[in-house]
Amino acid sequence: MEHLSGGSDAATWLQDVLRSSNARTLNNNNNNNKNYTPNSPPPAPPTPPPPKTNFEINVAKETFKFNAAHFVAYRGFRERLHGHNYQVAVRLLGSRTISHDGYLLDFGDLKKVVKAVCRELNEFFLCPVLSDVMQISVLKGSSEEEGGSKLAHDTVKLVCEDGATFLFPLTDCAMLPIVHATTEELAVYLWGKILTR
Repeated sequence: MEHLSGGSDAATWLQDVLRSSNARTLNNNNNNNKNYTPNSPPPAPPTPPPPKTNFEINVAKETFKFNAAHFVAYRGFRERLHGHNYQVAVRLLGSRTISHDGYLLDFGDLKKVVKAVCRELNEFFLCPVLSDVMQISVLKGSSEEEGGSKLAHDTVKLVCEDGATFLFPLTDCAMLPIVHATTEELAVYLWGKILTR
C-alpha cells in the first residue's frame, strides 16, 4: 500500500507575489517615478519558484518482512527465547520541492532498500551486542568449550544475568548495535539502515 498526501502552499506564495507587485506599483505612483506613466502596464512579477509542499509518505508492502528469534532481557527480567514474523513499514515526513519529473522520491529505490534490510535479518537470532545484562562473546571454531568438547565453527556465547547460557552459530546471528531486542529499538536500527543506503 502506498499513500501520499500533502498540502501545497502555492496559493499563499501567489498571494505574496501579488501583494508585493501591488505594493511596488503603489510605491512607484507615490514617488512620481519618471519612468512610470498611468497608461503603462505594471512591472511583471518575478518567475515563481517551484512550489514547496509538505508531504507524508507511507510505504508498506507484503515483501517488507522478516522472521527472527530473540528475547528481551533487562535487570531482573529475561524472556524465554522465541520468534516473530516482523512486518516493516516506512513513514517519511517533510517538505521538499517536487523534482522536474513530478516525483518527490523514487518508490522503486525505497522498496529495494527496505527489502534488502529485511533480508539481512531474516531467519537470524537478533543479538543485542550493547546489552547491559548479558555477557556476549564469540568463541572461535576449534576452541574448547566447557566439558572438553570442541566447537566446529565460530559460536556466539550469551550468559544472562540469571545464569542462563545460550550458544548460537555466529552465522545464525545478526549482531546488532542495540541494547534490547525490542520492536522499538529494532525500528530505530532499521530506520538508520534505510537512511544510510
